[in-house]
Amino acid sequence: YNPSTQQLASATAGDFGLWAPEQKSVAKHKVSSKILTLGWSNDGQYLALGHYDGNVSIRDKNGADKVLIQRNGPVWSLAWNPSREEPYDVVALGCWDATLSFYQLNGMQVGKDKELGFDPCTVSYFSNGEYICIGGTDRKVTLATKEGTMLTTICERDSWVWCARPRPKQNYVAVGCEDGSVGMYQLIFSTVHGLYQDRYAYRDYMTDV
Repeated sequence: YNPSTQQLASATAGDFGLWAPEQKSVAKHKVSSKILTLGWSNDGQYLALGHYDGNVSIRDKNGADKVLIQRNGPVWSLAWNPSREEPYDVVALGCWDATLSFYQLNGMQVGKDKELGFDPCTVSYFSNGEYICIGGTDRKVTLATKEGTMLTTICERDSWVWCARPRPKQNYVAVGCEDGSVGMYQLIFSTVHGLYQDRYAYRDYMTDV
């Protein structure tokens, strides 16, 4: 659902549709490869489509092609960073070549691929954009920084994790697995303090001192 307009985007193996209450018909656009995931940018102006052939197509709100990003494996999950403080829009891509990668709206990659060691099925940001939840074929949900640095394991499950979604503006994560189970986990973010030669220090946003 578009965050700023009343558009709804839907996707199939052969096309994607843009629905709006003021339009009598659905605007459909053909695609060459099955769509696995999709998401609107924060301002609702652009729609990113993750395809089975490894391409990510970024379209404008009318469905016109803007940018094509080529990856090496099916793109099963993508998420836009929700933070308004970022200098540019960033989309995180979870690909089935066991990588997590980040791209700007113009198609430029931010940093290098993050080797995960498993295939990601779900990638989602916390509402402030500081952290990412990653789940997949390793049967875990992992917490990472917005740059993709792994911090800790949130939970371990008995089957593949297909969905992990943080609750908006709270430190809870809902987890859905392939075996049909759903769980809810609470994260406790503790502040790391230190005292060195009469100087006080603490770690902010889990940065490395």
